[in-house]
Amino acid sequence: MKANPNYWYYIIGNTLAKGVDSVTPFVKGVEIKPDGSVVRSGTNYSGKFQEAHDASKASIQSRISNLESGGVKGTGKTVSDYLDDIIVNGNVDAAKMNKLKNAIQNNTFSVDELSEISKKMSDLGITKEYNEALIKIDFGKYLRGLIGDPPAAMIKPHAHHILFKKGLRQKQQELVREGQEILRRYGIDPIIGKENLVWAPNAVIGQHSFDALENVVTRLRAVEFEGGELDDIVEALEELGELASRR
Repeated sequence: MKANPNYWYYIIGNTLAKGVDSVTPFVKGVEIKPDGSVVRSGTNYSGKFQEAHDASKASIQSRISNLESGGVKGTGKTVSDYLDDIIVNGNVDAAKMNKLKNAIQNNTFSVDELSEISKKMSDLGITKEYNEALIKIDFGKYLRGLIGDPPAAMIKPHAHHILFKKGLRQKQQELVREGQEILRRYGIDPIIGKENLVWAPNAVIGQHSFDALENVVTRLRAVEFEGGELDDIVEALEELGELASRR
């Protein structure tokens, strides 16, 4: 995806507008320049985005290939072994759902199998219960299985969702839902998708703030608005993840 160099992009409410060369700074104070930089209240993030872009570019294609090929994980059991009779007398079998959650946490399934599971949950009408189970995963254990241990020098590392998995209070939750819908349209699971997870310092000022979340959703909106493809979304997540890991 290549942005038109003659345009600046702005988020106004839920709408992305574009104007030639420049416009009056809009009310929220967020601007997305053609180079992908974000300007908020006089702060230019272009340098950090470029640094993150350079650091992550080499790994983007491997992530896309993994997503499209179904990954390298596999299981001795079939997906059906975990899903058969998961509904008993009209109710979700809590024990079976917990076994499924633990199997996902242990990196039992390939990307294709996870997609199959997600579709089955939707077909059964229990997506809500499934997502509630996923949120309870030990994401530290899960991410170690995906990409290995966190950097040794990182202070208080945790498995960080680049687009938050839940959000605090109504405004964050609304942004989270919007961002999750965008990721799902690109075939990325916002809760367990490798593309949305990164090792990052915990308890760092701003790491889980509204502004940090808004910056992520703003970037995802811009990519989708421009007609970006999967690699563009993955690249955006890579760069945003690099920023989170360096806070």
